[in-house]
Amino acid sequence: MHNELEVIKAAQWLATTGTSETIIKGYTSIKESYFKDMCTNSEKHRYGTHWLRCDEAYEADRLYRLFIHLFGEKALHKVLDIVEFTILCKTYFTKFPTSIMSKNRIHFLILSIRNGDAVVKNKCKSCGLPFVLHRDDCLEDTCHICRQLSKKISGDVGSGE
Repeated sequence: MHNELEVIKAAQWLATTGTSETIIKGYTSIKESYFKDMCTNSEKHRYGTHWLRCDEAYEADRLYRLFIHLFGEKALHKVLDIVEFTILCKTYFTKFPTSIMSKNRIHFLILSIRNGDAVVKNKCKSCGLPFVLHRDDCLEDTCHICRQLSKKISGDVGSGE
């Protein structure tokens, strides 16, 4: 359990960095006055999983791997509190500062995994690490990162350079 000051600071950080007000409210029951005025520049990502079928889907693999490193696989079945969610976001953006992921998308990816719109595979056939897929692609056995690397290598070789 976290003290009230940690909760308020986490809510304020999320608010000032573009997290949707409704997402912040979902993680905490503190007074809206602590963060409401800061929620003016919400990030563009909303609920959806279509991006898990695009080139940027490797971001989901990185996030999921970080999530289980920080909290363990069982944490997917419990609701994170606002401080834990903030730790996940801060760690992700520290580790991957040029990421196109947003805090809203991080929240929605976790939600998608929990409700089955996104599927977790325990082991990529290439790297052996867990990864996340859109539910319609659940028969895939290679993570997005390995597929991107494979494309890059075959693209470099095929171009004759």
